[in-house]
Amino acid sequence: MSNKESIDPKFHPSFTEGDVCVIAKDGTHFAADCNRLARGSQTFKSLLELPRPTNGHELSKSADKKVEESKTFHIDATSTLTAYFLAFLGADIPLLPPTGLADTFKLLKLCDMFECTCEHTKLLQQRLQAETKGHVWKLLAIASHLNDRALGLQCLEKMDMNSFKHGRAPEESRGGDFAKKMIALSYDWQGRLYSLVFQDKEQVIAQRAHPIYRMSRKHHKVLDRYEVQPTEITAMTFKNDWSRLCRTFGDDNFWSSGGD
Repeated sequence: MSNKESIDPKFHPSFTEGDVCVIAKDGTHFAADCNRLARGSQTFKSLLELPRPTNGHELSKSADKKVEESKTFHIDATSTLTAYFLAFLGADIPLLPPTGLADTFKLLKLCDMFECTCEHTKLLQQRLQAETKGHVWKLLAIASHLNDRALGLQCLEKMDMNSFKHGRAPEESRGGDFAKKMIALSYDWQGRLYSLVFQDKEQVIAQRAHPIYRMSRKHHKVLDRYEVQPTEITAMTFKNDWSRLCRTFGDDNFWSSGGD
């Protein structure tokens, strides 16, 4: 940050007064009220358990009101998302900002990061569920990146083994891409779910196309056709008991044991 920026930071026009400064990743400053932040976030409450000034001084755009280092917090979010987050967190009655699916997901991640109240988290989860209705895999992916096991279990309980292994929503009868849907999950959840749904490796007989060659007149080996033949392969088959899988997913021991 240049000397000029540190002396005269750019404050968001809707957040120019307060005793705490939050800085978005694009450098935009936000003045906020410490009591409101602490009320909505356990993280801010812990960080702000310091003697607060009682002389009524507030932060503003004025260059003569410097931001103390102990009251300044950097947040890994755009200025738009930071404004949404602080307004949502600081309101007397939490009201959801006008976010789309992507920003709702990011807000939920911020709430998770800053340990916001159940009231704030629940509102965002309800919106996500409404926005992803009929798109249970999207919601499962979001839950995985938040490591929200309760939300993940809700998603799995909406599925069955048939819809899961085809990578589609329960109401869909065709289509889907299991591998593509799994890649969208966090690495940790991918591994855990793979360990849950697959049987141990076994040898099975599958029909596989094999190339059949012939010799040309010039004695060159050329492809003639493909012929389907029974072939022994190593495979991992899906388990059948979906209810048991869901119970295991919701068991704390499954998560503490590394998913084994």
